[in-house]
Amino acid sequence: FYTSTDQTRPLPLWCASQPGLIAPLLGLQFDPEVTALTSTPAYKADRQYWLPGDRSVFREIRLLLPNRFLDLSNGQVLRYWPTCPPEKLSLSEAVERSAAILEGTLRAITRRHPVTVPTTAGIDSRMTLAGSRDVSDRAFYYTFVCSSLTAPDAADVAIPAALLPRLGLTHHIVECPDQMDEQFEECFMRNFPLAHRVWGRLVQGFYEHIPDGHVRLTSAVSEVAKQYYGAYYGSRLTGAGLARMTKRGETEFTRRAFDEWIEGLPGRGDAQTLGYDTLDLFYWEQRAGCWAAMNFTESGVVQEVMSPFNCRDLLVTMLGVKPQLRCPPSFKLQMEIIRSLWPEALSLPINPKAALPMLVRIKRAARRTVKSALLKSGMWKRRENPVG
Repeated sequence: FYTSTDQTRPLPLWCASQPGLIAPLLGLQFDPEVTALTSTPAYKADRQYWLPGDRSVFREIRLLLPNRFLDLSNGQVLRYWPTCPPEKLSLSEAVERSAAILEGTLRAITRRHPVTVPTTAGIDSRMTLAGSRDVSDRAFYYTFVCSSLTAPDAADVAIPAALLPRLGLTHHIVECPDQMDEQFEECFMRNFPLAHRVWGRLVQGFYEHIPDGHVRLTSAVSEVAKQYYGAYYGSRLTGAGLARMTKRGETEFTRRAFDEWIEGLPGRGDAQTLGYDTLDLFYWEQRAGCWAAMNFTESGVVQEVMSPFNCRDLLVTMLGVKPQLRCPPSFKLQMEIIRSLWPEALSLPINPKAALPMLVRIKRAARRTVKSALLKSGMWKRRENPVG
């Protein structure tokens, strides 16, 4: 975070990991527009909220987004990437390169520190697990259980509990409290304006149950390569469209913040930006650059956090394959990376679906049949511009 030069009153240039460290020094108050935004139903319903654009809770303080640098001589922010299209790769080339980077990154971090490896039923944590094969003796494998987030009988607990022993590893359960202890909450909330209380519960669980001196790994950021927001078929992106898509609240504040992000793109809102899907860049710079970055920082109260996917070489390599090879439902690229690193890690399914009641399955099948018939008859058309 840094003090912005785009303000009516000049401020000295300050930089910090949290805006709350700067604000008291300069006598800053919460931005009324942010307060209004976080009071909307969309934000109140989202316990893992993030602010749009490069905004912070203080108007005079901005967040330095990914792929930019801050010029300390004048306080200006400049984008330095992307500058050219990604190299187009075959599936086998991308798998070989990605697996080598992931495995090498995990080997490098474990030479410096023991690590904790979160394991769930998901594909992202399975990639991290597979990449840790050669350094598993330096790793503490766990699944957290937190009421309203992860139920004790959920697949995210059951799958790793069965899988890890098959791989010769010990599975640990990290139980998080239903609410933060008073003393822990005071410390956690004091450090972070608008801190995520649900994350505070997780962090307290890590503090109480994870061995000291470990770096906590996370598989966050890997979603950059998964077409999280889907493909974009419209002609131009708009701030209003992004506000609707992300459910950040369709306020003037949100639209303006996203419009400014679009204006900073080399293509100024085209569906493709120098060969990259613009919505992939949006996830990289907005959700990963805001939401995931805050998760890392808030967790830093009790331990260091690191994602092996927070690596430009790895992300660009994964983005170099055709989108259909790295997105749902098959996630072909991710599955092949796991298979190349630790085939046995696929001995149990990824995100198995619970059996649906018969009535629900009949209703869904009926809807699909009617929708297919309407498409063929021309009475119903696919939405061509879901974002603009």
